[in-house]
Amino acid sequence: MKMSDLQLCTHCQSEVPKKATVCAYCRRDLNHKWYKKIQFSTVVTFLPFVLFVGYLKGWFEPEFSNYQDDFKTTQVNMLKIPDVQGNRLIFKIENTSDVKWENLSYELVSTKDNNIVEVEAGNQRAWVIQPQSASYLMVDSLNDVNGASWQLNIKNLEVPLF
Repeated sequence: MKMSDLQLCTHCQSEVPKKATVCAYCRRDLNHKWYKKIQFSTVVTFLPFVLFVGYLKGWFEPEFSNYQDDFKTTQVNMLKIPDVQGNRLIFKIENTSDVKWENLSYELVSTKDNNIVEVEAGNQRAWVIQPQSASYLMVDSLNDVNGASWQLNIKNLEVPLF
């Protein structure tokens, strides 16, 4: 047998054929390398796929419903929109969570004398708020109710993909 066809057993240092799976002298497994085991190769092959599918399906994203108490909204300003019956409302939104959020879905509630006058729903797809910070949001209301107060209720936020 040629020297190139031989390998050293990692356990007893005896020369054995390269194709051998068990040492003829010490009877120990020669294919002990962790990356050659079927279980490892299966995990390495399918784990990225499972993680990718889980990421797309939102398995690893925090749900906004678990973080709603970490948000506080305050009306900062209200401006009349020229040439249109309506108001531009500016709200400060504070995020005390440790999560970056985007794609705001909200509900704008107008009340007067403790009665709900109007409810408007809307989305701000490009809006982002960083963790432990505040951000401002401009919302236009199509109706101008004299003496009404406005409240912004956050209905949903999403976690950015990247």
